[in-house]
Amino acid sequence: MASPTGRYLRPPRNCYGADIRYAADVSLAGKHKCEFGVLPAPGEVIKAWEPFRSRWGQNVTNNHSAAATIKGFDWLGQPLTETIANAASGVKAFAVVTSFGVAPAGSLVTGTRYGLPYVAKAQTITGLTVVAGASGAADRRGTFDWTADPNGTTKYEVEYEVDTAQPLYGLAA
Repeated sequence: MASPTGRYLRPPRNCYGADIRYAADVSLAGKHKCEFGVLPAPGEVIKAWEPFRSRWGQNVTNNHSAAATIKGFDWLGQPLTETIANAASGVKAFAVVTSFGVAPAGSLVTGTRYGLPYVAKAQTITGLTVVAGASGAADRRGTFDWTADPNGTTKYEVEYEVDTAQPLYGLAA
């Protein structure tokens, strides 16, 4: 029997729950300790259907001279689409990119924002900034950006405040 090679995968199953309000790892005070493990350094070249190495996704940076439309999925299997201007960074945390329009190979790389498992309130914690989850153009659960970019060798964890007024998995796209 042949086994698959590489890190390529089939389209993820949609695991989004529209109105989930409880998770065992979110405290009653609304805090979540998020263990990310070793985060990859930004700047890895993106290939279609190859999953990102960050656990809950990462944003995309477009180094091309024209805008690019990125399509893919978040860590829950929800479809994402984002148009990123030339020489700019996106705001959504993709777990896998399925297509990226006309951008030439090597012009799309992983960015400096990393995804979160549950919807976050906007907050500043020593060493990082958490961007709140929102519907529409922003990431539905929120993202965070470390003051010093991860180097691909250090383990990271953070305790952040979950927005308990929203469904834990954020608003639908």
